Amino acid sequence: YVYEFLCTELKTKQMHPLIARLKAHSIKEFGPLLHHPGEELLLVLKTGEGVSISARGPCRFVLLLGEEGFEE
Repeated sequence: YVYEFLCTELKTKQMHPLIARLKAHSIKEFGPLLHHPGEELLLVLKTGEGVSISARGPCRFVLLLGEEGFEE
């Protein structure tokens, strides 16, 4: 991922908003699974689709390209 952290001027926040740009195109390219306490809210900016998940279990996200693709 390439992260862009948002609202960095807020010191006492319960949520850490950021924009993550996916770089990996396959599970092998991504590497080991990640996990951490808390939850994640994922929103695909170009489609408006989103999901909230627990981050306690192992997870990873990879970039899948459809007919139109989402890479810039």
